[in-house]
Amino acid sequence: VAGILVEASTSEGQGAGDGGRGMSKTHAPRPTPHAPTLYAVVGIGINVTTDPRTLPDGAGSLAGAGVACDPYELTGALYGRFRAWYDRWAAEGFEPIRKVLRPWIGLFGQVVHLSAGATELEGTAMDLDEAGRLLVRLDSGLVRALDVGEVTLLR
Repeated sequence: VAGILVEASTSEGQGAGDGGRGMSKTHAPRPTPHAPTLYAVVGIGINVTTDPRTLPDGAGSLAGAGVACDPYELTGALYGRFRAWYDRWAAEGFEPIRKVLRPWIGLFGQVVHLSAGATELEGTAMDLDEAGRLLVRLDSGLVRALDVGEVTLLR
């Protein structure tokens, strides 16, 4: 029904208001010269009214599931939720978000393929660390913390 791509960062001591991402200064926390710069770039695609017969196998839509909603109201509601979580991240760090996300992440304990540029890895997704990076145990036993790349669940 939906796909989400996220890029997020915390950079210490840069003092830029939005990491160069174009966020409104009225909505971003005002950093001090030594405060971390926070940004999250989120791309979301939601099949709201798409006829499921026109979608690839395994894909669905809200309309196909019998859920009727206005795309503009959905967009506004999503913005409100993201704004609240962004403000919490700015005030408290990632840990409160990590606690809420962990039960919803179906990758933990599953074998995954990771692709980041020229790097390709396979391993078992274990957890998120305190910075939000995916922890993956490789066949060698080494645990890698990955903060970028495409993750595919291997079945």
